[in-house]
Amino acid sequence: MDIMPRVHLKLNSGATDDGLLDIVETRGTDPDAIVRRFDDAPEVRSHDIQHSDAQSVSIRALTPVPEGYRASRVSGTPLNAPAQLQNGWLHTEVTAAHERLSQFADKLAAAFDVNKSTASGVLHRVERRIIKESALESM
Repeated sequence: MDIMPRVHLKLNSGATDDGLLDIVETRGTDPDAIVRRFDDAPEVRSHDIQHSDAQSVSIRALTPVPEGYRASRVSGTPLNAPAQLQNGWLHTEVTAAHERLSQFADKLAAAFDVNKSTASGVLHRVERRIIKESALESM
């Protein structure tokens, strides 16, 4: 049984010389199952449990730096922490000028070997959503 679609993760990360140091907090699922996933994941170089109870676990893990993270740094468009992973979707915030977002789209397209218009299309949809939500909040 795959528990990952039901889990809610909060992720804080920082690059080190050895990779990406992640602090992963989960809630609302079986903490032992999450720990087993970290034990079995080949991309996790090392990890240790910071806290665990019946409904949550906090794990510190060292992983390789993903291409999306690298693209955000190279383009000068840092991702705001914490990122949220829920139901298979990673949610994070980006605050940047349009030129930096364009550079980010270039780097993402190159990193994932996709057409720039694909990466740009995703970023434009995100921009529209942010504008709509901001307008609704100000009403």
